[in-house]
Amino acid sequence: MLDTHSTLDVPRSPERNLRETLKGLVVWGAGSGVLVAVYASSFWSKGFLDVVSIFGHGALIAIAFSSVGSLIGFLFGIPRTLQSASPVAPKVTFFSTSVPATAGGDS
Repeated sequence: MLDTHSTLDVPRSPERNLRETLKGLVVWGAGSGVLVAVYASSFWSKGFLDVVSIFGHGALIAIAFSSVGSLIGFLFGIPRTLQSASPVAPKVTFFSTSVPATAGGDS
């Protein structure tokens, strides 16, 4: 028989989500840095300064794209956070019957 219970059914704490997200970002960043370094080292025959220049340009491009991705993620993450932040207050209408009587009415 198949196990129908998955790990997606268990609620996760915000601390665990943050820890796993940070771990993923560190692994992604380190892997990207290694790939840029490998590419830059392929120009070793042209000299050390060319290797440093290519690595620097690659790092700047990576940082620029990470910044753009973070900004877009931030902008689209705000509405989702605000939707789940607090429960909606009861709606009060103009014709509500629960309005208290005013002083000065009939006695």
